[in-house]
Amino acid sequence: MLEKYKNIPVLTYYLEMLAPFPIKELKISDDIILIQAKNITTEYYLFLYHLVGSNYGWTGRLIISNDELKQQLSNPNNLVYILYVSGVPAGFFEIELHSKSEAELLYFGLSAQFQGKGLGSVLMNRAIKAVQNQGINCFKLHTCEFDSSTALSFYKKNGFQIYDEKIVNEIYPVEFLEKNNMSSV
Repeated sequence: MLEKYKNIPVLTYYLEMLAPFPIKELKISDDIILIQAKNITTEYYLFLYHLVGSNYGWTGRLIISNDELKQQLSNPNNLVYILYVSGVPAGFFEIELHSKSEAELLYFGLSAQFQGKGLGSVLMNRAIKAVQNQGINCFKLHTCEFDSSTALSFYKKNGFQIYDEKIVNEIYPVEFLEKNNMSSV
């Protein structure tokens, strides 16, 4: 399985948002539903993970066993929310509550067909509300140079600030690297 992946150096940005969190009052149409997925199956989770992350080379959930993924998803400190538009899954986010005061946005995104329509703000606003409802004081995330070209500015616009950046070795699918002309990395 690991022959499908390559460990490469990646510029990674670490961001945080400190309470009080900026919650926006957003008007959303009736065809948009955002729900917490309690007891999500690994199969449906992996469908969403691929739907959102395949264009960015996401691998973190693909290189662990199904049992490990099931254990992580069933952890009460792991929150998964799914965005549906007219009944179609449009995106999701996953938060891990590290402590009573700190949480991390592990995964966040929309499928390609739903990007550029303002839905990212709806999704992020709900992520911020989710951590606020848990009494969290510090909300963290990381992104990298292979994420969407607008990701870093989007996170900053929504109240996150960079507190560190460094080159880290990450595992990426060889197919992703070849598709994006990065096979020499």
